[in-house]
Formats: sequence, C-alpha cells, structure tokens
Amino acid sequence: MTPMLTSAQRRRLKVAYGSLERITPDAFVRLKAFVSRFTIADICGLADGGIKFVSTAANSILCDRGIRPESARLDHAIDLMVDRIQREQKEGAA
Repeated sequence: MTPMLTSAQRRRLKVAYGSLERITPDAFVRLKAFVSRFTIADICGLADGGIKFVSTAANSILCDRGIRPESARLDHAIDLMVDRIQREQKEGAA
C-alpha cells in the first residue's frame, strides 16, 4: 500500500485530471488501479475531493470494497450531472 498522499500529489492529480472533459475506458481502468494502491483514508479523501475522474474512480473503489453502499455510485453520478448542468447554465448566462 502506498503511503498517504501529500498535498503536492493531490495538486498534481488535480492538474492532470481537472481540465479533462472525457476519459477513455482504458484510461479510467488504469486510473482506478493507480488510486486503489492508496490507503482507504486517502481513497476516501480523493472520492470527496471533487477532482474530475479521480473522485469517480475513488468512489467506485470504495463501493467495490463494500466501504460505501452501491447507492453511492448513483449519488455520485447525480452530483456530477447536477454540477455540469449548473456550470453550463452559468456559462450560458455569461
């Protein structure tokens, strides 16, 4: 298991994934494998951290391991859709 994430590592993840609009299924599988090497506490932090794709991968790992209920997958997806709609509405109003 990889030691706890540093703030610099979190920033690098945010820079690397924060501006992406799409990710391939293969890349998502690799991201999920990478994130799964961290401690449960770090994975929880990443799941709640709001970094595009990283939070989805982390949340998926927590559901797979039974740490979060299956309904958390749907809750996460709904939150992402609502955020995107609100962002699009703001951009349209500007």
